[in-house]
Amino acid sequence: MGPHSDSLSSAGGGQISFETLVTAYHGDVFRSALFLTGQVNDAEDMTQQTFLQAMQKIGQLRDMGSAKSWLLTILRNCFLQDRRRKREIPWEHCESVVSPASVDNETAKRVDVEPTEIVAAVQSLDENHRIVITMFYLERRSYQDIARELGIKLGTVMSRLSRAKIQLRKIVMHQQHA
Repeated sequence: MGPHSDSLSSAGGGQISFETLVTAYHGDVFRSALFLTGQVNDAEDMTQQTFLQAMQKIGQLRDMGSAKSWLLTILRNCFLQDRRRKREIPWEHCESVVSPASVDNETAKRVDVEPTEIVAAVQSLDENHRIVITMFYLERRSYQDIARELGIKLGTVMSRLSRAKIQLRKIVMHQQHA
């Protein structure tokens, strides 16, 4: 089938409507892209690139139940490739932009900060810590899943997550006292 087909064959033999895939997961992919890039325009570009690659690689999707995970893996790979190509980490220079749905208000209330402050704090982390925090809290991935997808040891995931949380606390405390 060509790239303009209404439904695409998955490796499992079933038919998956690409439109259904986009409709179901566009918001999740965009929110994760926004957390990673920190810029709405960059997040839109990354989201578009993710779905373009997904359409080209749809045959790799074996189970619709893992579609979200599969798409977010493609997104992370797009992000990392883009950063390697540019050889820069733009977080020190970017403005904080937040989607209302990107930070749960209950989380913000528990720590008595605004969702925009949490997003700004996450965006100020270095790339390794930001990716682990995003995968764990936004994507709700397990330590084992994160380790497997990033190709790092479980202990490394745990230490990066721990260090990221410590850094986030310091950043938020500094913001509140500033």
